[in-house]
Amino acid sequence: GWDAEEVAAALATHPKVVWVEERPRYRLLNKHAAINVQSGLPCPPCDPSGCPPCERGGRTPVWDMGLQGQGEVVACGDTGLDVDSCFFW
Repeated sequence: GWDAEEVAAALATHPKVVWVEERPRYRLLNKHAAINVQSGLPCPPCDPSGCPPCERGGRTPVWDMGLQGQGEVVACGDTGLDVDSCFFW
């Protein structure tokens, strides 16, 4: 296998490389956010190696009433493109 630190060091010496950083590790945490938002109660913090099971036990009153978003239509509108933006020149 490759050693990430050695690879990053080698890439950093290349004249065309401007930035080298570790890729973040993304995890789904919606089960915890739902408890916080719906009940205001904290959920146990996640360990980076994996989240412990989180007992909802009445802490998601909106979901417990059957309101879970099925059959909803969501739309997003925008006013348009700013042609004077420096990002489009």
